[in-house]
Amino acid sequence: MISDLPHHLLEEILSRVPATTLKRLQPTCKQWNALLKDQIFTEKHNRKAPKQPLLLMLKEFRVCPVSVEIDLSVTAPSIEFKDPFDIKGSPSSSQQVNIVEVIHCEGLLLCITEYNKLVVWNPFLGETKWIQASSHYKKKSSFALGYKNNKSCRDYKILSGWVSLLGNTYWVGSERKDKDSSIFLLSFDITTERFRCLNLPPVLPTMMLSLFREEQISALHMNYFPLKMDLWVTTNFGTEAAALSWSKSFTVDLHVLDERYPMFTTFLFDEDKKVVVCPGLVGRDTKNVVYIIGEDDEYC
Repeated sequence: MISDLPHHLLEEILSRVPATTLKRLQPTCKQWNALLKDQIFTEKHNRKAPKQPLLLMLKEFRVCPVSVEIDLSVTAPSIEFKDPFDIKGSPSSSQQVNIVEVIHCEGLLLCITEYNKLVVWNPFLGETKWIQASSHYKKKSSFALGYKNNKSCRDYKILSGWVSLLGNTYWVGSERKDKDSSIFLLSFDITTERFRCLNLPPVLPTMMLSLFREEQISALHMNYFPLKMDLWVTTNFGTEAAALSWSKSFTVDLHVLDERYPMFTTFLFDEDKKVVVCPGLVGRDTKNVVYIIGEDDEYC
């Protein structure tokens, strides 16, 4: 039986099992349940488990995972809406909490509720932790969830930011001197508690940030005249280089869209297949849509 295997071998096998399957194994026995909650195993699983492109969208104030399939050798790209997650107000409450924004950080979700409260949620373990927001917190604030590694666990912190990578947070900053203004990538190292200014791609705003394969930072640059978007990705993130090196992956002509000024909420792209997936809002009733656009204007 697999439960009779040596601990190190069992850990190695389970670290390669997809998270959706692993969750169903959690109640199998106490030994497995304890292993799946172990921080060292969690980090190992995050490195080795197979990953599938996944977006998180909000549908009727609930977090809805969206599976993205981009295999152009078989068929056109497709999406599948999974069953939405539910967050309860408390362990003893059956009332659904309405979510208006969700931020991801290596398996954890930071959710902002309809009434401007913060809750950190582990969907895998089904555990939540409500956070008392600072008095400086405003309704339109942007947040990121980051961490620093201690000997036995991670110390998480909630900061203003856009994306989180390897525990640190990043967002687009701006500075105005006299009549000139500039934008840059502002980072905050949670371990040293220091800010750092980094360079962005050599283009003008508007700029949106995301992650690329959970190892590089990607940027979406919108140009409205003409209407197009450029997809950029760093090539030397995590090195000791003083400046970031950016490479333009591909450009998409947005005239194929019905919307003159599309409002994208995030993005995910496949550099090899030259396809970008952009959830967004359209119409006066701000209906949720997902755009799938190829470099050759296909799949829209």
